Amino acid sequence: MHDPARLAAMLLADGYVIVDNAVPTELITALEAELAPRFVATPFCEGGFYGARTKRFGALLRRSRHIGVTTRK
Repeated sequence: MHDPARLAAMLLADGYVIVDNAVPTELITALEAELAPRFVATPFCEGGFYGARTKRFGALLRRSRHIGVTTRK
């Protein structure tokens, strides 16, 4: 089980935190399959700020029908 206080402390100290097994592997697989067409259809960014090999998405996960699924057991 993940300790929220410990994760918050790590986030504050390091500026990031990696949460292993935060969601089931099956959810990641389903998201990948569902959103793959959007990744393919989205053009690469233009201009020097973002770089030529960057794609930008807004609210990407909200576009998935899988995100409303509860991941807690």
